Amino acid sequence: MNVIRKALQKEYARNDYMRSHYLHSIDALPKGSLVLKVVGKHEYHYLKYRAGKRTITKYIGNDCEILDATRGLIEKRKHEEALLKELNKEHDVIVRLLRVVR
Repeated sequence: MNVIRKALQKEYARNDYMRSHYLHSIDALPKGSLVLKVVGKHEYHYLKYRAGKRTITKYIGNDCEILDATRGLIEKRKHEEALLKELNKEHDVIVRLLRVVR
């Protein structure tokens, strides 16, 4: 039983470290989505996201490199949010198992 408890404690520590790492990483990445508005013959690209109850719209520009970089960062954020969600589920399971193994 002691070996199982130590293994669970190591997994708990690893999980906790990974969750905090992803939380910090997610905070540094842009949230929201890219929106294209067409006015006449001109295209305008915006980053749109929520801050509390407000919707924030920031002009990005038409530079393809900036748009691709922003799109990549948004996709990275969504991927890391999915990983964090899975880590939170694992955390709940580990906590329940640690209570049982006492």
